[in-house]
Amino acid sequence: MDSGKPVIGYWKIRGLGSNLRYQLKYSGVEYDLVEYQQGPAPDFSRATWLDKKFTLDLPFPNLPYIIHGDFKLTETMAIHKYFAEMYDQSLLGKNAADKARVTMFAMVVGALKMKVTGPCYMSGDKNEIIEAYKAGMPAIL
Repeated sequence: MDSGKPVIGYWKIRGLGSNLRYQLKYSGVEYDLVEYQQGPAPDFSRATWLDKKFTLDLPFPNLPYIIHGDFKLTETMAIHKYFAEMYDQSLLGKNAADKARVTMFAMVVGALKMKVTGPCYMSGDKNEIIEAYKAGMPAIL
């Protein structure tokens, strides 16, 4: 791996890692990717990540993470802000009001994402779960 490129570590799914990859693509930044594969059903072992989790010297070991040279960071929003500061400061806004709106929008999108992905992780009648989530969407939108 090129030590000048940021390294993103995440599960081998789209999830929270995809928006980080989209931001880097938008900003024209090359990166390396470390993907952790869950084991098969019914246990979905997370050993590939758990075996590495405390060996990377991350400040708060979690996925996604980035390693950029000696700098290490976890938590999706912190990583987004770091990438924006590093590669495209226009994504942060031009003044305090713009920056506040960017953060507000990011939080709204995060809440919307949780509403959309929630049914993927719930057991029960999927149609009922999806309908309940859809009913709550207008309040967010």
